[in-house]
Amino acid sequence: MHEFLMARPALAYTWFWIWLALVSAGTLFVYKEIAGLAGMILSSVLGLGAPPGETAAFGLDVAPWLEQAILYVAGILIWWRVTKVVVLHGAPLSLGMKIASGRQDEGKTGRLATLVHIGDHDVYGDNYDGKFYYGAVFRAHPNSDKLMRSRVELLVLYIPILGSTLSVHESRIFIRKRDHEGRGKIFRLVSDQYSQKTK
Repeated sequence: MHEFLMARPALAYTWFWIWLALVSAGTLFVYKEIAGLAGMILSSVLGLGAPPGETAAFGLDVAPWLEQAILYVAGILIWWRVTKVVVLHGAPLSLGMKIASGRQDEGKTGRLATLVHIGDHDVYGDNYDGKFYYGAVFRAHPNSDKLMRSRVELLVLYIPILGSTLSVHESRIFIRKRDHEGRGKIFRLVSDQYSQKTK
């Protein structure tokens, strides 16, 4: 199926969104179950569910809005970690993504990087008529080569509903009108720094 999808980038990109929805729903379901169980255990152990007028164990008195905020922030962080590895990295199912590895200093030395894309990224040839839908560059954490510890250096994503491109470069987020060639050039500008390929 992987080879079939790689030959059809539009279909691979459709599967990308379906997989994103399935993983997000699964992560939300599991998180709600675990958070509910953890909440019951913590309430029991710490006395957070003590009736009004009684002092909670250890002197803890947590406002309901703070509990909700902690739950939402933790949920978002867990969703991001799972989505980054399972969907954006394409591990363990790549579903039509082309995945390559590289290193800093034009692929020679330095930190490891994972380069992932859907579509034709050969944008430097004459008369580019390919389609580029998604690209990401993940740089390994200085002390780890685990996927969970990698950092997003670049994420370029076609948003079909808006007909525009979401670009995340380091911590900066942009939504702009870009065509397939424009997306491919943004991806290549960063990914070429980690590979020995030339323009």
